[in-house]
Amino acid sequence: MMLNRRRLLKFLIPTLLPLGIMTIAVSCSNGPSNTGGQNQKTTNQDSFQANAATFFVRVNEKVHRPFEEDITSQAYSLDQNTLLYGSLLFQLAASGQTKATSEGVISEKSKNWHKLVHAEKVYLTLADENGQEKVVVYDNDKVDKWVAHPSNPSVDMGESSDPKSINNPKFLEDLKKTKKMQVTIKKGNFWVNSRGEKTQYEVKAEDFWTKYARTFLRDNKARHEAGGSKELDEMARNKYKGLSPNPGSNPFDANGEYSNEYLLNIFNIDYKALKHKEKFLQKTSEENPEQALTFMSAEGQKGMYDFFRKVFLDTNIFTAAPTDYIKDNKATKDIAQTTGLVSEVGYYWYGEKPSDFLSAGPYYLSSANADRRIFVQNKHFLDQDWVKNENALRRLTFFTTTQNVQAYAREEFEEYKEGNRVTINWNTLDSAQKLQIIDNPQKFNLNYRKPLDNSSIRIAGNNNFVANPGNQPSNKRAYQFSDAYSKLVYGAKTTELSAETSPVVNKHFWTGDSLIFRTLISNAFNIHKYGQLNRTTESVWIPTARPDALINGSNHASSQFKTLADAKDMNSLFALGYNEQNKIIKFGEKTIEEDRKHFIANPDNDIISSRSSTWEQLQKQIKQLLDKFYQANTEFNPQDENGKISANFYEVPLAIEERILTTAKIVENINRLDPRLNFKVIPYNENDTSQDLREFRAPTSWSGWGYDYDGYGGFLGMVLYPNSRFQFLTLLWAFGALDENHELAKIFPQVYKLAKEIKNNKKLFPEGARSFEEIQSATAKDLSIDIIKYLKKNKSDDFDVIGEYAKFAKEYQDKTTNEDLIALTKEFNVLFGWSPNNDLKHTPKQFLPVLVNKHYQVPQHSLNNLSYYDWRIVKK
Repeated sequence: MMLNRRRLLKFLIPTLLPLGIMTIAVSCSNGPSNTGGQNQKTTNQDSFQANAATFFVRVNEKVHRPFEEDITSQAYSLDQNTLLYGSLLFQLAASGQTKATSEGVISEKSKNWHKLVHAEKVYLTLADENGQEKVVVYDNDKVDKWVAHPSNPSVDMGESSDPKSINNPKFLEDLKKTKKMQVTIKKGNFWVNSRGEKTQYEVKAEDFWTKYARTFLRDNKARHEAGGSKELDEMARNKYKGLSPNPGSNPFDANGEYSNEYLLNIFNIDYKALKHKEKFLQKTSEENPEQALTFMSAEGQKGMYDFFRKVFLDTNIFTAAPTDYIKDNKATKDIAQTTGLVSEVGYYWYGEKPSDFLSAGPYYLSSANADRRIFVQNKHFLDQDWVKNENALRRLTFFTTTQNVQAYAREEFEEYKEGNRVTINWNTLDSAQKLQIIDNPQKFNLNYRKPLDNSSIRIAGNNNFVANPGNQPSNKRAYQFSDAYSKLVYGAKTTELSAETSPVVNKHFWTGDSLIFRTLISNAFNIHKYGQLNRTTESVWIPTARPDALINGSNHASSQFKTLADAKDMNSLFALGYNEQNKIIKFGEKTIEEDRKHFIANPDNDIISSRSSTWEQLQKQIKQLLDKFYQANTEFNPQDENGKISANFYEVPLAIEERILTTAKIVENINRLDPRLNFKVIPYNENDTSQDLREFRAPTSWSGWGYDYDGYGGFLGMVLYPNSRFQFLTLLWAFGALDENHELAKIFPQVYKLAKEIKNNKKLFPEGARSFEEIQSATAKDLSIDIIKYLKKNKSDDFDVIGEYAKFAKEYQDKTTNEDLIALTKEFNVLFGWSPNNDLKHTPKQFLPVLVNKHYQVPQHSLNNLSYYDWRIVKK
């Protein structure tokens, strides 16, 4: 699932994102009464008495957009907006605070357990091996014992001996046999407005249907068949000025989609039934007229364990929107006389601004603008024990600041030192500041935690596989690379890329000189030195797949490698070149250890120590490749600016100074490979950069992904995800067309094997859809405008393209050994390549420093979805 902060399919094209993704510092003060964004300092005692905290969110530009806070049409991973004022059915709750030493000695653990939030009862229809069915009911979330978490040593999980508790281990076992799940909603909980006032509208089961309908109406086709239209979309875009340029954040985008529906498919849910109100809401029995949210397994399937853990506990797909409020207000608030389902659920108006929408979560959004957001405790929230808890956080203020990173980091440290910040990030501190903390750990309340790097992928600086935007706006910006670069990497000049009929780029990019060139560039820098320069607790990690995720291949139980981090030499690379017979060869295999030795051997020469240990071989091959290129393309003069292999790489937004300087140093180093190379790093700009990234006008793109489940298929699902802006899949289409004797098929045997299985899979290429052979003629325009429509061709809507590729990823994991999946990852290292602004890091398994003000208790959360609802103030 893609990320916005993990978008389960929402891309990280940087803009002012909802709370949780940007750099955040937290103050203990009550915050100012004005909207200027300048924090007024108060004493800790004043803050503790008020149970308030102020947060500073560092952004590139202060922007507030219509519908920015609306969570009632989203289908993403849980974010802080949903956790603060969303209406969850279930939640993985947390309490306490983990305390540990740097050596990993744990004296206290956080506690996690499953909690019924708006869900009252869970009805599970189980099927045994003989097809016999029975219904079991779970109606509480009691806990009476704590056991060690299976993969997170910092957390204990709650269990219960109560046979009807969702914390009884039998609940999760029963989910594995479930054919149907029904959920009823607690009574007596009412929506509140932006002043915290209880309204007349009670939260009910139909509200969860209303929200889900708003979610699947994000898809243009579904919306236009349900009362919406292109004309209404255009009217909305004109009315609501400043809508997000990110398609995933704009409910009226011309290319809108409900892209995460595939999750329901891969978890074997009858997802089509959920689009019908009479199937979404059903009685639990003939005798009981109460409506329940109803989820059915797909025909011939059973098992809802993964569905519960991933969708209910880790996404905001099934939350609520206030049905009756929308009905009562649509006449005065709708943008036009809409009809059908879009009218019923207020699609074209509800959620525009916080003052007009309701909340049913622990907090409500009191106000929001470009400078700040204020969240206040919902006194009418159904968890009255929390409402009355004298240590609960009651008011949260989030200020945005555009302060530069160096000044921000200095101020953040001094404020924390004085006790006026709740927490700061160890990785933003310089050596002197870290030494102060280490010398006085009690004063700074230094603690340690062991994070797991097992699900979230941030791909900054991933090579763009397609360079033609297709649906370009009228104010076209120039490509951020020269014609020579375009010809070498994409096989066409920039003018050809922009043409109505753009050339085929797939084969050239993945199996031609473009691939050779990218592997040479990716190997040029010294990996060890890169890690040293970035001055963080994170370690270099070349694979895109996460190191701590379970592999769960066919032999997982017996394999000695349970995770990628268990395997040797995962940070390995090699380059491609040509031999004297013009055959593709691999050469220059290296690991971080070899780069480390090269770095140590050249302590006084910054230029040489920045180079790869295989530098001389790379230089020889790139000269040979560029000689060949310029001989074949005589229209390019390498003495001219546009004739050089030139490209601009954007700085990562909000990067610390070391990151910026390191990126620049690497680019300088790459340019030294050959005088015909002319790469540059340019500052991030909110508007221009976002446009260039959205429209494939830069050489790289930034995106993100979150694993859909714990297993290699969670990563492979990203590789196989067919999306207009996310095209790792084109690699496998290109490799699938190769002959088995092709040099690349032999150099990358695991990738070739995977590609062939895709080619021969009838579910991926059903009759009536576009064939594998036809895809080989795809243009960049075909793949950048509407890839799903292109792949479906004449096939009806029963072909779930995204779902079938996602299910294939899971099936491939299940039948492939852990060892082969490890080998596949190493091959991906080389093929995906690297660019100067790539993240190239991970959080290692050891315990790392954590700085939290001693007056705040912040639990550790095994799903990394900690809510401020679970924070506590320590008044001592």
